[in-house]
Amino acid sequence: MNLHFFRGSKFLVALLFSVFLSNHGLAQGTWKALTHQSPHYNNGVALLMTDGSVIVKTNAGGGDAYGWGWDRLRPDSNGSYINGTWDTIASMGWTRQFFASQVLKDGRVYVAGGELGTGYNNGEIYDPIANVWTPLPSNGVSTYINDCMSELLPDGTVMQNFDQGSVFFSFNGNLIYNPVTNTFDTTDRCIESQEEGEWVKLPDGSFLAVDANSQNSERYIPSLGQWIPDDTLPVMLWSPDIELGPGVLLPDGRAMFFGGNGATAFYTPSGSVSPGTWAAGPALPYSTIAPYHVWATKDANAAMMPNGKILFVAEPYTGAGFSTPAAFFEFNYLTDSFTRILTPNGDSTLEMLCEEVHMLQLPDGSVLTGTANGSTQYYEYVPDGTPLVEGKPVVDSVFKISCDTFVVTGQLFNGISEGVTFGDDWQMATNRPIVRFTHDSTVYYAKSINWNRTGVMTGTLPDTVTIILPSTMPEGIYNMQVTANGNPSAPFAFATCGASLASLNTVTVNPQTERVYIYPNPASENATVTFDCAKAGIYDLKILDIYGRIVNEQTLHARIGENKYAINLNGMAKGIYTILLQGGAQEYHGKLVVE
Repeated sequence: MNLHFFRGSKFLVALLFSVFLSNHGLAQGTWKALTHQSPHYNNGVALLMTDGSVIVKTNAGGGDAYGWGWDRLRPDSNGSYINGTWDTIASMGWTRQFFASQVLKDGRVYVAGGELGTGYNNGEIYDPIANVWTPLPSNGVSTYINDCMSELLPDGTVMQNFDQGSVFFSFNGNLIYNPVTNTFDTTDRCIESQEEGEWVKLPDGSFLAVDANSQNSERYIPSLGQWIPDDTLPVMLWSPDIELGPGVLLPDGRAMFFGGNGATAFYTPSGSVSPGTWAAGPALPYSTIAPYHVWATKDANAAMMPNGKILFVAEPYTGAGFSTPAAFFEFNYLTDSFTRILTPNGDSTLEMLCEEVHMLQLPDGSVLTGTANGSTQYYEYVPDGTPLVEGKPVVDSVFKISCDTFVVTGQLFNGISEGVTFGDDWQMATNRPIVRFTHDSTVYYAKSINWNRTGVMTGTLPDTVTIILPSTMPEGIYNMQVTANGNPSAPFAFATCGASLASLNTVTVNPQTERVYIYPNPASENATVTFDCAKAGIYDLKILDIYGRIVNEQTLHARIGENKYAINLNGMAKGIYTILLQGGAQEYHGKLVVE
């Protein structure tokens, strides 16, 4: 890894920087080098696959500097990425750099476009089981998908921004890619250009954008399929050469945008289609490097870590143009303060642009970091403190579909942020459930598919995910955990089919969270719901599908003590349903599998 100190001797820089840290609050996070180097040079985005492995873009192949190759990192048998092993997966059909990317709900990978390389106006899908990249069909418009934003929508489709022409500031076109039908459709245009922009998912399901080279903002409302205008920013975040920094959702529900000019801004959502409220945030720290003496985040990564702090990289602000060196910081949203931290090799800066530093939130809570400067060495940044309680997934129950396929239910499977964000150049969100099993010190990851939500900070809304156990996982009893953005749930007892806790047609239930009992479960024609009622009265019984839609609703007159109600399942599609009973301040939840 070509990491260099910036000025003077390495010893003097480290000594002066240690004094700086002692006067400005020492971050407790630590860097750890991965034991094994990757087969090829890093050249872009890292993506967390649904089986816990990581794929990283390299510069290998294609005959240009951009490459079409990918390497893969797998954790070792103890779940360690530091001691993990590398291999190489299939190459794309085109070379790409600065392109859109999403991990789909079926476990495949979507990529599209590229500011550089031969793949600027097309896309591909990677199937990790077949280890094959397949070209996407024509998107139906003559367009460039340069370094454009993309987002995974609630129904599992991908919204893809694109450049509507060769004229600057025409990045307001949008496509919807449907992975089920393998088709593109046009959809509502952004109000203004999203050139070099950033989209941030909010708790209400919408996502927020700051329009290019302006102080205007807008939001996309998935339920309406429309972009709507929002509040005006009190500060300018764009640099003179039209560059913006990352945007993150903070644990308190506000969004924070980092500027390409050293400024920041906070956005407080309204929770509805009404505009939210912008407020100026703290300026990035002072820099001793001329000419403007401030750090700025031009095309930079930021990671909302499990402890709630924001790890990000910045470079000296020079107005128009990019500059070196790069430096690392942590932002504490509770104190609105920045803390400078050392680089992975212990220096104060890296002699590179901040856009060359790439991050990914790992399931173990650390942040994988690589640099696109001809390096094969990766690092983990291990944050200090403990994961936020409000970001921990909750596991309620596990339904067995077959001896290698199960459905896990609970809440907060998508976490409270998208994890790591970069903006227009890369998208590497990890707001989805990753499921691991531990026996003694041995760790296995299941493959997660068909999680029912793509949002963030969804509270007590019911979540489900289907998991497929690895074929190498022995029969036995395990501690199962669901992680979202590296924040793990409490361990949940899990037994495979051949272990003593397994039974073909039963449900493993956590008695602390489940107070409704449903039998038989799974069921096909009829089921009985029984619950203990502390207070007599009128209750509403609702049956919700995995998307939260009410498919059956009735009014019940409950008595104190045990109550039983029969449910006719005729006409209901096979799947996982939530049983919701509400009466006054009382609320009861349960899960039902219809087969």
